[in-house]
Amino acid sequence: MAYIHTLDDVCRVLLIMNPASGMFQSKAGMYDIVSIFSKSGCVPTTLMTAKAGDATEFVRRYAETHDIVVCCGGDGTLNEVITGMMQCKRRIPIGLIPLGTTNDVARTLHIPIGNVKKAVKALVASDNVHHDVGMFGKERFFTYIASFGAFTKVSYQTPRWKKNMFGHVAYLMDSIPALGDIRPWDMDISCDVLEERGSYAFGCVSNATSIAGIVKLDPERVSFNDGKFEVMLIRHPRTLNDVERILDALVKQKFNESINGGPPYVRFFRTDKITVTPHESMPWTVDGEYGGAPEKVEIKNKHGAVEILRKV
Repeated sequence: MAYIHTLDDVCRVLLIMNPASGMFQSKAGMYDIVSIFSKSGCVPTTLMTAKAGDATEFVRRYAETHDIVVCCGGDGTLNEVITGMMQCKRRIPIGLIPLGTTNDVARTLHIPIGNVKKAVKALVASDNVHHDVGMFGKERFFTYIASFGAFTKVSYQTPRWKKNMFGHVAYLMDSIPALGDIRPWDMDISCDVLEERGSYAFGCVSNATSIAGIVKLDPERVSFNDGKFEVMLIRHPRTLNDVERILDALVKQKFNESINGGPPYVRFFRTDKITVTPHESMPWTVDGEYGGAPEKVEIKNKHGAVEILRKV
């Protein structure tokens, strides 16, 4: 960690813990986190969230008097931390100890999952790396994904108790009834590489190699600090044949291939800004939480807006 040189060079760490996270290990895990930072020459301050929005408020209030802020929670808690940091005049590096259910960001950044001690030790040995942040509309930010369509409701409608009890399997369990909800969403899409009116079952604007812990993107396709998003649009399947072709394209990552001269089943491209205008009210998911149903949304890439601690 760039800030720690000797015990006299004290690093002030703001630890923000979400006790409702799926893998939170009560007092034992808390002790391990505080202990390792203390032994590394840091002075940790620990704050516990009690409700939605607390992590954002903690960062806004206290980040500027610390050297780093460490998020101990899942993707939703990290979203709140980054949202708070984007509102600070002085932005400090952000660390992540993954304690959530899916931990897509941790998987993307190769942060150890399921072992608090390993995650903290890896964090202490990490470097500060600039990371793009997404802006959803005028006021909301996202770390790794904004999505619509099939299964996106599952991430924010799955009860907390079920996530904590069954982990990632809870999402799969709740996805089975959602199969009947797959439907076409008609919309206009506008960006520097595509102007199209289409009908899609799913779409996402992301900056990650892992989407919902299920769809994996080739790491060579994704850069976290290139000022670009990866956009995936999946056409609504009309037949079982269509479903097979879509699954084949996702598994083999064979995107943008035209079928019988028509548009591809799975579009994949990069852009720094995209506007989506659905023809009817359409719910969005932003970093695993409900993102509203705006009549029109413009999504922008804030290039290198925050620093995240990770090994390079």
